Amino acid sequence: MNQQPRRTISMFARPTSRAVASCAAASLVIALGACSTKPPEQAGGTPLTVNAMSGTVSTLLATNLDGSYAAALRAIKELQFVVVKEAKDTLRGVIEARTADDRHVTIELEKRSDTITSLDVNAGGMRTELAETVARKIQSIVK
Repeated sequence: MNQQPRRTISMFARPTSRAVASCAAASLVIALGACSTKPPEQAGGTPLTVNAMSGTVSTLLATNLDGSYAAALRAIKELQFVVVKEAKDTLRGVIEARTADDRHVTIELEKRSDTITSLDVNAGGMRTELAETVARKIQSIVK
């Protein structure tokens, strides 16, 4: 009798390269599907990155943290939102506001360099249009 040796598969065995590649490709599709970049409406603006999963709209502003924070406050006032919280130090700034229909908007600013500040605006997962409106308003004031 010519029997083949039994082959056992351990749950601790190394995955094959095909399995690793499949997992990596699936992760990439999921990650890229959740984010998109939208070109600016006005010329010379920085593109907005929209994370559809979290509802966060992100961009970089070509100004320092103090200028970006002042622009964000001015945008909130021009949009006639009610400021709920203002906080700023030398590295970060956070502004929380409410709209007339009680939607919550959070603006987070982070110093990247002396001339660059990152901007994240979140109005909830289903409200990316509101977050985009706020981000574009801030961009127009910074210019």
